[in-house]
Amino acid sequence: MDKICCTCKIRKYYTEFYKSKSRKDGYRAECKQCGKEYYIRTIDKVIERTKQYRKLNKPKIDEYVKKYNKLNALKIRERTKEYKLLNALSIRESNKQYRKLNALKIKESNKQYRLDNADRIREVKKQHHLDNSEHYKQYRIDNADKIKENMKQYYLENADKLKENYKKYYKLNATTIKERLKKNNQTEHGKLVNKVRNHKRKALLKANTPIGKHHTPADIILKLKLQKGKCVYCEKSLKNGYQIDHFIPAIKNGSNEAWNIQLLCKECNGSGGKGSKLPHEFAHQHGMLF
Repeated sequence: MDKICCTCKIRKYYTEFYKSKSRKDGYRAECKQCGKEYYIRTIDKVIERTKQYRKLNKPKIDEYVKKYNKLNALKIRERTKEYKLLNALSIRESNKQYRKLNALKIKESNKQYRLDNADRIREVKKQHHLDNSEHYKQYRIDNADKIKENMKQYYLENADKLKENYKKYYKLNATTIKERLKKNNQTEHGKLVNKVRNHKRKALLKANTPIGKHHTPADIILKLKLQKGKCVYCEKSLKNGYQIDHFIPAIKNGSNEAWNIQLLCKECNGSGGKGSKLPHEFAHQHGMLF
């Protein structure tokens, strides 16, 4: 079957015409070639007219697209999936090129999005971590050394930047941080962490301890068990409190490592001159057997 094109007046097969539901015979009046030539000649005018139409009819178009997407969600998803599979390489290359040309624009857009959706992002991350807590826990155990090394490297490379960020964060959230610290300091773990931190701060001024070798809260708990909960010198129970002391004093080049700490009661550790004496010197001064 054939028909005559209304533009070039040449008789052609129906396969040379685009389909059209509004025509009686089901095909457009002009052939594909003439239609293409017309489009090339009037491309600028068509683009301008399309822009104008979309601008004047934006609510109507948005409503139609929204309705269409809702009714054809599954179809669209399948079509998109198929397209991505068939054009994976092309899409990857196109995205790469776009990111390269619009790096600054993308950065600004992402920054603005995070600012506008801060609460939502926080909630999504929180939920994700809750849903995958076991996975993250296992990952941290399996990669402890790697994580530690990466963090150390990152801090070394970004020291000034991190310092500035911490300063800004503290300035904006001072009240919240104080409240959180206050609440944490009232817990048993918080008290223990503070005790270790305060002792470490003092020891660092004097002791020559290698980086990463300082004693930890876990070492204190272990030491308490080894000492059976008693003071090393007077054997008084440490149930109501204890103080961390250096076996070899910091002033005599004693390190802040786990092997060099002992737990004493307040009375023994507060005795005059304890900080500068070795264990046998202190025991002899106070008439204790050593």
